[in-house]
Amino acid sequence: MAKDDDGRREIGTAEKLFQRLGHKYILVMMIITRLCGTVGGLLVIYYVELTLKIPPVIRYHFRISSGIVVFIGCTLTVLLALWETRVLRRVLKKLRSREKVEPELARRAGHESMTFLARHHWHEAWLVPCSTLVPVLLILHFLDGASPTILGNIVAAVFMGIAMALMSTFFAVEHGMQPVIRYLLDHGVPIDYDSLPTGRLRFRFRLCFALIIMTTALMIGTLARQRASDILEERDPARSAQAVADLRQQSIYISIAAVIVGVVFSTLLANSVAHRAAHLVRAMERVGAGKLSERVQPTGNDEIDRLGRQFNSMVQTLEQHDHTIRDLNTNLERKVRERTQQLELTLQDLRAAQTQLTDVAHRAGMPGIASGVLHNVGNVLNSVNISATLLHDRIQKSKLEDINRLVGRLGDRGSDLQEFFEGDRGPKFIEYLSKLTAALNSEREDLRQEVDSLTEKVGHIRGIISAQ
Repeated sequence: MAKDDDGRREIGTAEKLFQRLGHKYILVMMIITRLCGTVGGLLVIYYVELTLKIPPVIRYHFRISSGIVVFIGCTLTVLLALWETRVLRRVLKKLRSREKVEPELARRAGHESMTFLARHHWHEAWLVPCSTLVPVLLILHFLDGASPTILGNIVAAVFMGIAMALMSTFFAVEHGMQPVIRYLLDHGVPIDYDSLPTGRLRFRFRLCFALIIMTTALMIGTLARQRASDILEERDPARSAQAVADLRQQSIYISIAAVIVGVVFSTLLANSVAHRAAHLVRAMERVGAGKLSERVQPTGNDEIDRLGRQFNSMVQTLEQHDHTIRDLNTNLERKVRERTQQLELTLQDLRAAQTQLTDVAHRAGMPGIASGVLHNVGNVLNSVNISATLLHDRIQKSKLEDINRLVGRLGDRGSDLQEFFEGDRGPKFIEYLSKLTAALNSEREDLRQEVDSLTEKVGHIRGIISAQ
């Protein structure tokens, strides 16, 4: 999820299109990606005609049949995508209409949105060859009696085209489904990530690079083999020289095309990882700057997406502990201040009462009674003084100083907070906050008990005075 420097989500082209089309967005997205696949199919036809010497009749039938099956294959994959997202599109329509969505329907829609990408391309991997390659081979074999060499070269070319088409549409659909998944999450649609298959970035890298290398090797190897066969079969030296020149020129073209394909797919693969990692790093920087409300919104289930969800969980825990500590700090300071003021007022009243009692006793000629009362009051006052001293000592030794030191250390780290929370100290830090919270709760309870004891002793003094 892209965000600007203030943490606000940037609206991309795909998201704007989704906001405009609603549940029809998936259909439009699939049609656009299938058009790209159609271009790939036309390039395969061109490559076959470039590298193979095909009789005119076979060439004509190959062009016609290939064009038809490419259209059929694209249509079938669009219909397949609509079937695979039938529940998802239904829920999107309900959400756009502000209708209530049943929990089971919402759960199925969330599951469809997360598994659609892998499931659809797995189905495409066998549907496309069966609906395009097989009919063309049958037509050329039974209608024109094409040789096994021609059919074999067509098979190699078609599989190269299918591999490139599947990779390109995979990245396109992955990018296109992100606003759909974010929309579901924003509207409270549950997604059970534990029940989903786990993605592996290593497998994706290996598969994509293997397909790129294999496709490049097949493109150059098929061309070289065909031109070598032409050279060996050609008896005319001038034509042999022309075949060599054609081989050299076409090898350059194919090499350039292979380099472009490799760079494009490598960039797509790198961006699919780098962009998400950059978003996560920026979110960590904002948390390090003190914005504990920051969250990321993963739309997949590979290593980076799982790291994003763990980041959300850690920041949420950190925010909860921060609120708890702030509340405890504020309440404890307020209560201690109120109790201290009450204690000071009570002590002032007791001193005034003691002075007044002494004067009354002396005037009434009852020094013995006054002495006994003053003795009892003095004993209780000693207890009051001890309790006040204990309160003062406990306030001086309060764990609030640990909070101040903790905040100071976090502030000193600055931009290093990302590394701090990613390392082994992150969980220990959360554990320390939990223990500190427990200590503050215990301290608050002890202070409350001591103030209650003071209140009881003051009441005892008042009872002594009242009894006289």
